[in-house]
Amino acid sequence: YGEDTLSRRVYTLKIKDLTTGNYLQDEIEGASSAVAWQNDNNAFYYIKTDPQTLLGYQVYRHVLGTPQSSDELIFEETDSAYYT
Repeated sequence: YGEDTLSRRVYTLKIKDLTTGNYLQDEIEGASSAVAWQNDNNAFYYIKTDPQTLLGYQVYRHVLGTPQSSDELIFEETDSAYYT
């Protein structure tokens, strides 16, 4: 789920194991609310928001159990007239 503590639609994504009720250590900062899980449930895709415009401009792939700094950039919108 996403937690927005500033009311700016910029979320910290948190992952909860629904079978155990425990939270995973994975937390994604600066994301939009859109998430798409990979079919094997070991990774998901998320949209990073621009801190100035608050629009989504980058799509990343996060593998569970790895730090956000190692996430793979999948797509970046470089034209400011558009956003993801």
